[in-house]
Amino acid sequence: MDATRRLWFALGTALALIGAGCGGGSTGTTAQCKTADTCPGVDDFCKARTCDAGKCGFSYTAEGTALPTQTAGTCQKIVCDGSGASVAVTDDTNLPVDGNDCTDDICTGGVPSNPPLPAETSCGTGLKCDGHGACVGCVAATDCPGSDTTCRWRTCDSSTCGFAKATDGTTCDDGDPNTTGDVCTAGVCAGVDHCVGVVCTAQDQCHVAGTCIDHATGACSNPAKADGTTCDDGNPDTTGDVCTGGVCAGVDHCVGVVCAAQDQCHDAGTCDHATGGCSNPAKADGTTCDDGNPSTTGDVCTGGVCAGVDHCVGVVCTAQDQCHAAGTCIDHATGACSNPAKTDGTTCDDGNPNTTGDVCTGGVCAGVDHCVGVV
Repeated sequence: MDATRRLWFALGTALALIGAGCGGGSTGTTAQCKTADTCPGVDDFCKARTCDAGKCGFSYTAEGTALPTQTAGTCQKIVCDGSGASVAVTDDTNLPVDGNDCTDDICTGGVPSNPPLPAETSCGTGLKCDGHGACVGCVAATDCPGSDTTCRWRTCDSSTCGFAKATDGTTCDDGDPNTTGDVCTAGVCAGVDHCVGVVCTAQDQCHVAGTCIDHATGACSNPAKADGTTCDDGNPDTTGDVCTGGVCAGVDHCVGVVCAAQDQCHDAGTCDHATGGCSNPAKADGTTCDDGNPSTTGDVCTGGVCAGVDHCVGVVCTAQDQCHAAGTCIDHATGACSNPAKTDGTTCDDGNPNTTGDVCTGGVCAGVDHCVGVV
């Protein structure tokens, strides 16, 4: 018997004895109470006074029931112990949130702590954690925005980003293959391009104006025009004169040409000697083919195009009940839809007025009848 119950037992005994002595030796018993609020003590969340058959007592909230008001960040929660008192128990979900982007908020067996996050952890735009719980502009130069070059490089001094510059005249590489004599000047690397201002011209009808390719001397290239560019080779016996490898000549465009079918819905064509191009005759409509789409069936050629029928086209899938979502058309040969279950825990109505908390589980709606098993 706990202390509270022993106290009530003693008080009840005393009151009974007092009652027995009243009324000139009467053997009757005086009631301790008529209603619970006439009993001594105070009601709280974990206990409430009772008056049962004239005797005062207490009813206790179930052990483990959490009090409605809790203190945040303690890694604990206050619950009833089942005997009218409240006790603190471990709750590692009641995290000690300190609002610092550079510390972690953790509970370990009911003990709160805020250890610093690792150095270099991002804590804001352009900011890093220093590994000691502080958010700073930089920990190392590599944290700073920009990039490093021979002429200028990033620095991190007292957690502040900056730049340092090389001495003017320091040899560098400006990354431009067209310059020579690259050196640093005021933190910028630059050289000289000797092609600047040079204008190159075409040397004949099968060449185009070149570009300055020797940036050290300003010399031009002599590029041939694209093969097939129209020209005149001066020979009346050729036709379709074109440039080939920078030389103008006429050709029989069908020499060496082999016409092949361009796809499964066309037959091999014939060569046009004036152009070297092949015709592209379509196969007869209805010729069996494969349009490469696994979602179609009955693929045939029509007007030179291979196509089949996708039976899911135009199909709109709907949910079959409240614990299923609208599916997708998964059988392109029949147009049949899938029937996916909604996420477990989705609210629903199982149609049973005796249940509460109806939710979907595995695609089935069900609630709990709290009277089941109650006697």
